[in-house]
Amino acid sequence: MDNYDLDGKLWRTAEAHAMNYYEVPVLWSTLEVYYDLQKQRYLVSGMDNQRNPYHFSEDADPREFSPNALKYYIR
Repeated sequence: MDNYDLDGKLWRTAEAHAMNYYEVPVLWSTLEVYYDLQKQRYLVSGMDNQRNPYHFSEDADPREFSPNALKYYIR
């Protein structure tokens, strides 16, 4: 994702690093990086080097993916 300032110069950008969990199966973002190029700053989110890996064992209730559920969460 790129953002430009009023002069058309690249101002902010972001990237996400994904990992494929084949056993689930899902492609999951494991790390996000946000850059402010003009202020020379960055933010890294989602670093999990010292943590256990993600567990995708929770079963989703199909009712959570209905049009009525969407209306509920938009309120």
